Amino acid sequence: MKIKIKEHFDKVKEKHQKLVVAAESVTEKVKNEIALKAQDKSKLEAEKKKKERLLLQNEEAGLDVPKLKSAIQELNVQIEKIGNDLESLQKKERESVGVVDRTFEREDLMVSILNKTYCCNEAVIVDCLEECFKTLPVKFERHDNAGHPQQTASECKILIGQIQKVLKIKAGDKRFLKSFRPQSLQWLPATSGPNAFQELEECHHGERVRVFFESKNEQFIISQKLEWYQHVKQPTYPYENKQIEHKDAFADIAIPLEAKIDELLTKENNELNLEKSYKDNPLLAHVRSEVMAQTSPKPPFKECNERLTSTEIYNRIKADWDLFVNCPWSDNIEGTLALLKYHSENGERARFWSGKFEGQYGFRLRTRDHSWIEGGIYISPSVKTDSSNDSLNMVHYRNGAHSIGRMFLTTDIVRDKRD
Repeated sequence: MKIKIKEHFDKVKEKHQKLVVAAESVTEKVKNEIALKAQDKSKLEAEKKKKERLLLQNEEAGLDVPKLKSAIQELNVQIEKIGNDLESLQKKERESVGVVDRTFEREDLMVSILNKTYCCNEAVIVDCLEECFKTLPVKFERHDNAGHPQQTASECKILIGQIQKVLKIKAGDKRFLKSFRPQSLQWLPATSGPNAFQELEECHHGERVRVFFESKNEQFIISQKLEWYQHVKQPTYPYENKQIEHKDAFADIAIPLEAKIDELLTKENNELNLEKSYKDNPLLAHVRSEVMAQTSPKPPFKECNERLTSTEIYNRIKADWDLFVNCPWSDNIEGTLALLKYHSENGERARFWSGKFEGQYGFRLRTRDHSWIEGGIYISPSVKTDSSNDSLNMVHYRNGAHSIGRMFLTTDIVRDKRD
């Protein structure tokens, strides 16, 4: 769920106007009470000074003065009580004046910057600050040739809007990225492989700022400092507009999420230990969970030195290949893919060869116009083929790859050198 940021503050302003009316009435009443109490205190203090002078005169004359001392002591008690009452009334007056003088300039500025600079008008509702951590994407920038997360040691990045926090992973070389694709299989969709069949949808990566609303305390949480520019006309020649840069975390009216994240990362020296549970660190617990979900103790692609003949490969992948040949046509089956399907339906035989990894094959099909349709195949080893279902539709990916069942397919066309 989301909340409109400006609408929330508009409602707060409406409630505040009612408080202002009540506070103005209280202020007037309290001021009168303070004036009366001040007068009473002034009278008691004058009476006390009078008795203190009288006490001094009697003591110099050697007269008995216990009654005077008792009276002065009683006056001190009354003065102290009135003083305490005055402090309470003055505090009450300050609170009432604070309500009356309260402005929403800071809130209006924050809303304006979020709207105009960041095109952000809504905040995601969360129960508590810890829930924000669970929404932060975690990704890996680099990996080695085996699919290990890689830096000098291993590393991952926490994305907070456009802010990135780099976190070293202890013992990261014992895990393999599930999304890893070797060079010869770079054409596969982002999450293709043994564990997934749909292209990864980047979530929140394009957001410049993220805003949350903590419903428990009714506070906004902003992912990072807001940045904006102000154009000011110079008062002296040359009368040009000067651009002033501003940065503000608005920590007086919102919780700065980046500061909280920095605090939690510093506690762990910016290092993630995959063997720890992080029960006392919700941020690191989320990051660990994401790292474990995105990695595996086994490599996603197994190297294969097996070299099979075209006929042996066809017999092995026949059920998967036939799903493609027999699947329904659609307007998305076009270009080289359409030519491949057309010729295959007409009985033309493709020639296959083995790739470098399990389930990877190449193919080439000769057309009647002396062209070669060429491409690659990857068959996921973790899914069984349902050869009885010949009505499966093809899935088409933005990078030009296609899949049906457990088979991924890419095509290209190469002209015969004699042409």
